[in-house]
Amino acid sequence: MIQVSLRKSRDGLLGGVMHPDFISIEKTGVSDAVARCSRALRQGKLLVLPTETVYGLGALASNADAVARLCQRKERRQGHALPLAVSGFKMVKEYVADFPPIAERLARRFWPGPLTIVVNLSQSGDKLKTFPEDSLRAIAPQNTCGFRAPQNDFLLSVINAVNAPLVLTSANISGRSPATSAQEAKEALGDRVDLVVDGGIATYGTPSTVVKVIKNEISILREGALSLDALRDATIKTTLFVCAANLCRSPVAEAIARKLVAEELNTPPESIEARGIRVESAGIYASDSRPAPSSVCRLMQKLYGLALDSHRSKGVDASLIRDADNIFTMEKTQCLALQSLYPEHADRIATLDPSGCDVADPFGGPGKGYRVCFKRIESLVKSRLSQILKE
Repeated sequence: MIQVSLRKSRDGLLGGVMHPDFISIEKTGVSDAVARCSRALRQGKLLVLPTETVYGLGALASNADAVARLCQRKERRQGHALPLAVSGFKMVKEYVADFPPIAERLARRFWPGPLTIVVNLSQSGDKLKTFPEDSLRAIAPQNTCGFRAPQNDFLLSVINAVNAPLVLTSANISGRSPATSAQEAKEALGDRVDLVVDGGIATYGTPSTVVKVIKNEISILREGALSLDALRDATIKTTLFVCAANLCRSPVAEAIARKLVAEELNTPPESIEARGIRVESAGIYASDSRPAPSSVCRLMQKLYGLALDSHRSKGVDASLIRDADNIFTMEKTQCLALQSLYPEHADRIATLDPSGCDVADPFGGPGKGYRVCFKRIESLVKSRLSQILKE
């Protein structure tokens, strides 16, 4: 059983003000606290919940009465949208049918984390539109909706427990400073909430950054915990080529792809990132910082006028896979291995050859084998070029 204290004012038994329940996650235990919170949310109660930015005031988004009480008790003006907290991109896709590619890229790179992404709602097909009309009017008064997956394991567990988005706004009266601790939130809201959960001091102490994504453009609605430079960098579309050691096939594909993209964009190869395209390579079994063999460098210079002398190998890791929009492997076994290791990203992992055939490793073979391999890589990269360039 969860041990919580219900503190009453001196005259509480005679009809005085009743203070909210107060739970310390550390003292209560995560599983019991999650169970208590999910039950309270389903009952339509208002909760103060910890996040990594500031403390939030939350309610079940599909409960119109709870959302209305939240607006009233926060003194939220009509027409000011309420953001939704979700467990991740998968949950967003359940509620919004058309999530723009750049929004997906930002979510993949920053969620869970201090970024709220505002997108347009479609005219039909969005599960969000099945919410009660009063809830929807508060959440998306201008037919746009903000989503965030907080970087707080406890809160994510609560969202997963109710298996639905929460309305989650800062735990304060509108216009006042947000709370960075449970005690501050309790002092700010008092008996306006039913339950306060203490998860310690908020890590960032400042609200999330809010961006609006319309088609392929983003605009900053509120500066917050994330820097503008980090956001700009995260909008770059990235293609990752993968082979075994990152010494021959994948760096060759990277160099050829950069050259072809530059020609398509009519810009120098070193400037393609400024145009929103990044090309990288890595190896599943790579040792870091090894140079490409001199024979590979000479052949690339002879065939394409491309220098690989500065290339240094690097291994595949979770961040590279997470950040890449396209991941092309040289062999089917490499593709299957990455899909098994990173199942949440499996839909973006494929063999460079659309037919699924391997680009065989020329290592140890004659010079002619390298030339044939490089020409095949060039042909396959060309076949993937529209995918690399497409937003």
